[in-house]
Amino acid sequence: KKAVDLFDQRISKQWGIKTGVAKSWILSEFEHSRSVVLGAFVNNALIGSCALVPFDFVFSRLKKFERKKLAEKMMEQGMELSKVAHISGLVVNEKWENKGVASCLLVGVEKQALIREYASIVGQTARPTLNNPEIRGLSLVLKLGFSEWSFDHLLEIPSSTLEKVWVFKKLK
Repeated sequence: KKAVDLFDQRISKQWGIKTGVAKSWILSEFEHSRSVVLGAFVNNALIGSCALVPFDFVFSRLKKFERKKLAEKMMEQGMELSKVAHISGLVVNEKWENKGVASCLLVGVEKQALIREYASIVGQTARPTLNNPEIRGLSLVLKLGFSEWSFDHLLEIPSSTLEKVWVFKKLK
């Protein structure tokens, strides 16, 4: 619950969306029976979190158009849906930004994916804009070896004007 609340607070502030909207995006993903939620703590206080979620669950909840586009990209990469994990809800408390917390969480997610024998990880973030330069997820995952999928049609994040960006990394 604390991880979901932290995500909702940070995303609504950063992206300028109504509180509660971001919570609705990830709550069921964090609660999924096969999800693994990772947290970063200092003195028992949560400073960052994310989840590793079976991608077939996330995929089933996407709009038909987006599922079609992602299925094409996955086929190009030789990815099997059941062997793909999704990074969900990566967030860091603003007091702990730029201190390596997100990088550590992503390394932990990758290790958990390998333990669970996933072959690839995918995730989604927003592209930074002039109005939202503090969005740094894309630059971080690209530095950690993820690649960006480009689409011929702009994918927007619900309840915002931000562009959704899908990223992937092959593990095996």
